[in-house]
Amino acid sequence: MLASQFILIGIMILIIIKTLVTAIKKKMPLIFSTTWILIWIVGLIMVINPFLLSSFARMLHIGRGVYLAVYTSIILLFYLIYSLFIKQNDIEKKITQIVREKALKDVIVKPK
Repeated sequence: MLASQFILIGIMILIIIKTLVTAIKKKMPLIFSTTWILIWIVGLIMVINPFLLSSFARMLHIGRGVYLAVYTSIILLFYLIYSLFIKQNDIEKKITQIVREKALKDVIVKPK
């Protein structure tokens, strides 16, 4: 095993532990923390046995395993950005609705 693999394994284990602690403290929804733990475990498996990644890449007719990892990461990042964008828009709409209701209540309660 290479030194870089040991470093990546250590980092991934720390991230898995942090995610578990966050899930136990209920700072993150269970489905969200489970998904992230599964993603990190898959990454851990791929770091431990990089030939698995290469064989998946060959099955998908992608040249190298690292290309599959990069493509998958880019797709995942775009999906996360999209999800955050949708969530932000929902929050903005809720804030706007709350501010409008508050403004209407202030106008009705305080006649001139």
